Amino acid sequence: MRISNIFLIFIFLLLFIGCKGDTKNNIETPDQKPTTLSITTDNKQYNDFVISCGSGCAMKYKQLNVTKNNNFFEAEFKVQMIINEVLSDEYTETYIFKCDPNKTSQITLKNNDSYKIEDQTKDLQINLKAYSLNLCKSANNDTYAAYNQNSNNESFFDLFKKQTNLILPLSTEALSNYKTVSNDYFYFEKENDYYTLKDLKCLGAFKNKQSFNLIYSFNLYGEGESFAKDMIILSCFDVKGKHIKDIIVKGTFGGEGSAKTYKNSTITSQNIDVDLTENYYESETGLNYPITIHKKQVYTFNENYVLSKEVYKCDALQSLESYEFKLKNGFNNKDDSTYGLSYLLDNYLYCFPVTKSNLSVYENINHYIIASGNKDRSILLQSKLNEIK
Repeated sequence: MRISNIFLIFIFLLLFIGCKGDTKNNIETPDQKPTTLSITTDNKQYNDFVISCGSGCAMKYKQLNVTKNNNFFEAEFKVQMIINEVLSDEYTETYIFKCDPNKTSQITLKNNDSYKIEDQTKDLQINLKAYSLNLCKSANNDTYAAYNQNSNNESFFDLFKKQTNLILPLSTEALSNYKTVSNDYFYFEKENDYYTLKDLKCLGAFKNKQSFNLIYSFNLYGEGESFAKDMIILSCFDVKGKHIKDIIVKGTFGGEGSAKTYKNSTITSQNIDVDLTENYYESETGLNYPITIHKKQVYTFNENYVLSKEVYKCDALQSLESYEFKLKNGFNNKDDSTYGLSYLLDNYLYCFPVTKSNLSVYENINHYIIASGNKDRSILLQSKLNEIK
């Protein structure tokens, strides 16, 4: 009788273990033992990425590990929220990618049935889709071989040789000649189904030690208010003809609530310098007072084509006293302009660092920003004031 009881307990445990761990997901995972991958790709910049979550706020995604199960991939990321260069929160997220060479990859968040990639911020959508494309191509090159061939079986290098040879340094403002091309080697926003590509042209090509580069001109028309108007991008490919990165050098790219304008770009053998104007006229935080921020971006030609520097342009900024006056007017009129103007604080702190001579002006500015309700900006400014006092 004792043996019989032990046998029944053993059977129960087997049934319990067999039923445990049945997690739901938007993408059904095949019943096969997954394998852990060490993903090494030519596009290493896609493994880790950073997105903006507001002024002074950034979300860093660092790939921890990837597991493969047929054409499904699970990628675990460490996510860090950085506010004013200080770590505010840290956690992990696991995304599931279903690779299909004939259609856009499916992306879901593990253990979250309600997750939809199209509901996420545009910045996160772009980075996850770029990561997905790179992951699928790198982990299964045979499946995605067709992605690198156009309908006429023309290789990338055949296309490259047909373009006008550009001599560096050059200014994107001076580019005018073009050749009409197919979109087979055009990757910018290719994963976003809500965009329609128009007027694709190639303005020329050049080669350096690290890459082969095409300069494209085009327009994108999206659903709702999304758009990319009069765009020129530098599309970079490695020595094997694999796509590395797209860098916007001219045009206006935006949608509901914001728009970024790129212009006056210069491309040399070492760097890509871009003037960037950010316009914000509404946001989820309730900001509907239009503000404009001027920056300069510098990309360095290296294996990752990283954004090596992004600085505020001070010559386009009004005086610190003028900024104080505008905040005061908004405060006295009890309108929302004070809240909107508070997002310019980082720009002013960069161009006009807090000193003893302007301490009283910044104290007044801090008073108005506190009243606006923008706690993040007031905390930042108060820390700067404390350093001087």
